[in-house]
Amino acid sequence: MRLHQDGAEASVVAGIGDPAVLADARVSYRQARQAARVAATIPPTGPAARWQDLGVFRTLAQLPTGAEAAASLDPRLSALLDQADDSVLTTLETYLDLAGDAKASAERLRLHRGTLYYRLQKAEQIAGISLRSGNDRLALHLGFKLARLIGLYPRQAGETAAAHADRRVASLWGRAALVAACWWSGEASGGSRLPACWADGEPPSSALRTPCCSPRCSRRWQRASSRCAT
Repeated sequence: MRLHQDGAEASVVAGIGDPAVLADARVSYRQARQAARVAATIPPTGPAARWQDLGVFRTLAQLPTGAEAAASLDPRLSALLDQADDSVLTTLETYLDLAGDAKASAERLRLHRGTLYYRLQKAEQIAGISLRSGNDRLALHLGFKLARLIGLYPRQAGETAAAHADRRVASLWGRAALVAACWWSGEASGGSRLPACWADGEPPSSALRTPCCSPRCSRRWQRASSRCAT
């Protein structure tokens, strides 16, 4: 579903958790949130995603979303995200999505088979991988999906590879600083190590703009920031 307002377009997705009794409603709610996150970032699963149908995405959706997740990406995929152009990345992900079926990939992308092979070969050269290796294909395929979930892929419209790399570094630095500041503030004040609003282990999605999701945590952030500055 798409909504239009003031000339802007927004996609609407829905996540559905497993049926649960009232005592387990929190678990079902968390599943629904994670399913909605997958639906919003992995197009084939949306616009409505059921937690029970998400397969490997059930695991990926529960991984950390900040610097830790980015650090877990295969460095060969990181090299691709930093150096390859969008056409190479799209071609490689489509090829992996279609289980290495060159004919189906060329048809979906509306490419000549020769162009498809050229782009795949270019991806192999940049990343130093072999698409004949099952382990390499698995690492890249899962890496693409994790990169989508944590916002490192795809690049923003018109963004160059260099600009994407700069934004990526800035994003990871900002999130790492946020976690460190909130942790340090909690220790300094004798409170819990993580703010109450992070009780489920997930930092706020707007970490770069809003330090935290509650007034109390915002005050902790301000105190920690001022102390670090001095």
